[in-house]
Amino acid sequence: MVGAGLLVAAGVSKLVAGGAGRVDGLPDLVPQGPLLGMVEVGIGAWALVAPGTVSLAVLGSTYALLAALTGWQHSMGVQDCGCFGSAPVRPSIFHTVMNAGFAVAAGLSVIAGWPELTAAAQAGAALLAVMAGFLISAVFSEAAEVSRLVAESESVRG
Repeated sequence: MVGAGLLVAAGVSKLVAGGAGRVDGLPDLVPQGPLLGMVEVGIGAWALVAPGTVSLAVLGSTYALLAALTGWQHSMGVQDCGCFGSAPVRPSIFHTVMNAGFAVAAGLSVIAGWPELTAAAQAGAALLAVMAGFLISAVFSEAAEVSRLVAESESVRG
C-alpha cells in the first residue's frame, strides 16, 4: 500500500509541476509531465481503492519498470530522476532498491492474495499509504537539496 501511496504522491508532484515534471531517460513516446502524473495517480489510486490481482499486478509492473529506469539513470549519472516533479532528485542505488522492493511486495500480494478489509479499514490504510508516500517524497526531495547544498559549499571551498 505504501508503494501505491508513493506513486500517487509522485504523480501529484508532476501534476503540480506542470511541464517541469519530466523524467530523464524516457523515450519521447512515453507521456511526460502532467500526463505521466495522471497515469501514476491513476495506477496508485486504483491499487489503493481496489487492491486486487489486476491492480496490484499493474502496480508491481510499474515499479519493476521504475526500478529498471532508476538503475539505468544511476548508471548513466543522470542528475534528476524526475520522480517528484520540479524537485530534482538524483537517482541512487537506494532509489532503485526501493522501487524493486515495491515491485516485489506488489507481486507477493498478487500471489498471496489481498486480505479482505472493512471499508473503514481500507480507507484508513489508503490514507496512511498516501501520507507515507508524501513523506517519502519529501525525504527524497530534502535529501537532494542537502546534497546540492553540500556540493555547492565544497565547490566554494575548493
